[in-house]
Amino acid sequence: MPFCSKCGNIVNTNFCLKCGSPALAASGEANAVGSPNAVAQASPGTSDNVAGALCYLAGLITGIIFLALPAYNRNTSVRFHALQSILFHVSWLALLLGEMTIGIFLPFSLSLVLSALSLLVWGGGLLFWLYLIWKTYTGQKITLPIIGTLAEKYALQQNF
Repeated sequence: MPFCSKCGNIVNTNFCLKCGSPALAASGEANAVGSPNAVAQASPGTSDNVAGALCYLAGLITGIIFLALPAYNRNTSVRFHALQSILFHVSWLALLLGEMTIGIFLPFSLSLVLSALSLLVWGGGLLFWLYLIWKTYTGQKITLPIIGTLAEKYALQQNF
């Protein structure tokens, strides 16, 4: 007997008549409401790799959106990519703003050198951002050195 992936009601169709969520196939206790497998088996409409790639799409905005959506914030994979996206974009922006701030106080010739370095950081960040989107979409998990370990630590917490 299928169960609703959101509210746990018994349903007779592919969707819950009460809340409209997709139904889960019954296989004993694995689909009981509140069990860890119930969330992992529920498909909110998008696969994990597509949802993870969408987390990177607009950086802070989509990362926060996917952390706020109840259908995705219980999934550790999507939560990891949302957190890593937020932390990556914050650190990238902080690096660019730091370079701009330092460039204000430098003489003109050194400011030009810093502008070239800033262009490399911007272009490299852009290419790496696209690389993260592509690898996540293809199902490969890229864990960044400091940011990724923090994102993984907080994504695994149950009380997020």
